[in-house]
Amino acid sequence: MNAQLRADVLRMLNSMCAEFSGRPVDEVKPELVKRYALVTGGGAITDPELTRYADEIAQGGSFQ
Repeated sequence: MNAQLRADVLRMLNSMCAEFSGRPVDEVKPELVKRYALVTGGGAITDPELTRYADEIAQGGSFQ
């Protein structure tokens, strides 16, 4: 993943943290899959990453 794409993904993840904080992980996951594909031009996220990222988003965390 190049630096620009990484920055775009991090920006998307952090924006989701603000938007989905406190929501159930099962609600976060489908939206995360959709937005990840949009930001990466059709890229897929692996299941372990999806779960880990969705947990962090639901908890209102942040990504660096």
